[in-house]
Amino acid sequence: YALLVKEDNARHLTQYELLSEGPRTLAGQSAYELLRRGSRSNLSAVVREVLIEGPESVWLVTAFAPPQGAESVSAAIEESLKTIELVGR
Repeated sequence: YALLVKEDNARHLTQYELLSEGPRTLAGQSAYELLRRGSRSNLSAVVREVLIEGPESVWLVTAFAPPQGAESVSAAIEESLKTIELVGR
């Protein structure tokens, strides 16, 4: 699923740049995180996505931040990610 998300973003965003990626745990499940930067319609953003694959479902959690404030928003995004609870897995 991560490959599909990366390919889709590369097609739809200009100045696309993958900043980091790798495995992590979220809501007690194995997950995969992508952090990238890109633009669309002259708006730039840093995008953080976490894919969580369950036995019958895949969840995609996405957060956007302006490039100028991405680092300061990162801690708040991380705290928000810790509150996720998967229902119906």
